[in-house]
Amino acid sequence: MVSVKRLKRLISVCIILAILATSLVATTISASAASTGIGLSDWVMGAYNNGWSYVYGGTSPGAVDCSGLIATYNGVGGTRTAMLNSSSESGSVYNGIPNIHGLGLWQPGHVGVYVGSGMAVDARNEYYGVCYDSAYSHSWVSWFKVYGVSYPDTGWEYFNGSYFYYEDGEYLSDTSRTIDGVTYYFGSGGASDQKPANMSSTANSSSGSNSSGSSAPAKTIFKNGDSGQKVIEIQDRLKELGFYVGDSTGYFGDVTEAAYIAFQKAAGITVDGIAGDDMDVLFSDDAPYAPEEKAEEEKPAEPKVVTYTVGDVNDAIMALQENLKELGYFNDDCTTYFGELTKAAVLKFQQINGLEETGIADEATLALLGSGEGLSNTDSAATATPDEAADLFNFDFSSPLFSETVAASQPRLSKSLLSRTNDIAAEAISKVVGDDAFSARVASVVAFIIWAIIVLAIMAAVVFFVYKREQAKLAARKIRLRSSYSRFR
Repeated sequence: MVSVKRLKRLISVCIILAILATSLVATTISASAASTGIGLSDWVMGAYNNGWSYVYGGTSPGAVDCSGLIATYNGVGGTRTAMLNSSSESGSVYNGIPNIHGLGLWQPGHVGVYVGSGMAVDARNEYYGVCYDSAYSHSWVSWFKVYGVSYPDTGWEYFNGSYFYYEDGEYLSDTSRTIDGVTYYFGSGGASDQKPANMSSTANSSSGSNSSGSSAPAKTIFKNGDSGQKVIEIQDRLKELGFYVGDSTGYFGDVTEAAYIAFQKAAGITVDGIAGDDMDVLFSDDAPYAPEEKAEEEKPAEPKVVTYTVGDVNDAIMALQENLKELGYFNDDCTTYFGELTKAAVLKFQQINGLEETGIADEATLALLGSGEGLSNTDSAATATPDEAADLFNFDFSSPLFSETVAASQPRLSKSLLSRTNDIAAEAISKVVGDDAFSARVASVVAFIIWAIIVLAIMAAVVFFVYKREQAKLAARKIRLRSSYSRFR
């Protein structure tokens, strides 16, 4: 038999559970009433603007997954892992997304929120986080009304800096309405062209009519920020004409605006980047094509002025020396090095042929040498070859003229031999120095030797320091032992 005391406890527990259940129901009802499509759109836009992170299974503001992004708004969405099934109304995105802020968007394994004007927000993955982009650039399959969210039927709504007018459950777009005597134009994104005088006002019974009673013409314009199927058609046409490059996303952004401005310039019409009445021109057979970009004509390279001077090494120098040798100016073996002998030959050639005497094989000197019209050297002293110079000694050594001849010839021969030796040495040195690989290897070896010396010096210093320190410790230990021994004696 249940005691009275236990019965009281049981009744108390039931009362507490009832109170909790009532509070939970009241909270749910209150949340549902306060949860609106505009509110959900504001919520997810705030998540995007504040840079919320994507965390798988996350349901805390600032760290959410795709369904958590929706569920953190007053707990709406129903079953978090099956929000589409929790919805009372849904449809195919293929047939278009209704003009309703805060609709859910679904694809297998993923959900997002449609925030109107062709744009959507979703917590995509750990890499991208919360994204805001065209609803038509993502592979959404279905739209659905989020469980626990109420959507407007008729009247003005304010979202993301723009005013929208709902009529029969959807906001107006690509049309106009006269409300309280004021005609408002609504673009493709649904935003009104002006702020309403009274947010609580509704359209006249003859909505869509002007004050005279005649039907107000729909003003269809598309500008930066608009989106929809018509924008895709505009992008496709601009792409066909060569003004637009890229995918047709359905969003009229900066790239589309720039392409439309380029079209307007080519068509010779008002340039404002807004697709309005001039779309008749865009879709006409006479629409202009984008001018082909003409590659800049390459200017012919200016001829390079070639000159050779002392110290130069070039295969063309051998041909230069051969030409000088043929005309009697150069009396040595032809090489690829421009040395003092070559300079002297060039200088003599310039002197005899009336050119500027510089000793440098400049353009004029090379041209005259190559033409075959240069004057030959008739100075036999200057043209004496080593063999010819040796012939100067082919006479009677007892002749009184011998010493005079040798004295006269020796300086010239010595100078010739010295110059030739210098030329050969200079050529060899220039080739070695000009060998970048060899220089690099030498530099590398030198650097290694220096590094090795520094390392060995540091190691020696460390060893010396350690050695001296150990010696000092040993000496101190000996002193302590002696002191101890002295005390115990």
